[in-house]
Amino acid sequence: GHAEPDQAARASSEGFAVLTGSVALERRRDPLDLRRLLRSSADLIILDAPPGFGSLPARIVGCCDSVLVPIIVEPLAVRTIEFVLGMIDAVKPPPKMLGVLPTMYEPRRMLNADQTAALTALGVPVLAPIPRSVAVAEASLDGVSVLHYAPKSPATDAYRELALVLSNRETS
Repeated sequence: GHAEPDQAARASSEGFAVLTGSVALERRRDPLDLRRLLRSSADLIILDAPPGFGSLPARIVGCCDSVLVPIIVEPLAVRTIEFVLGMIDAVKPPPKMLGVLPTMYEPRRMLNADQTAALTALGVPVLAPIPRSVAVAEASLDGVSVLHYAPKSPATDAYRELALVLSNRETS
């Protein structure tokens, strides 16, 4: 038989588990019910909400103490960030904004630099970008962390640095 969708957590060799999004998770309309599910067995929970403007991302934000917004630094994505920030601010009390995280970043592309400047102009913290890397996509296809798949790639180094920065913000 299949595992109950809410229990579809996969252990990782890096010491964390992944709870995948599911129809059953989407059906949990009561934010308190969703919060209980998410906080039932962990000290730290990282939620990767689907992109878009559906009800699940808004409800997930309502369960969070802190929010990190990954974004591909392309014009259409950057234009939607104001909506996302408004959704975060609408939560009472609003979660702590850890920052916006540019992903799939290519430093040689002027468009990436221009869009990162547009994010900075919004007044939110913009974290060091994660470089575009085939290793990230390949790791995802293999169902493993990029830390395991390509431990020496520039993207892996950037994710490690991000973890250090965020850990220092949470402890200070």
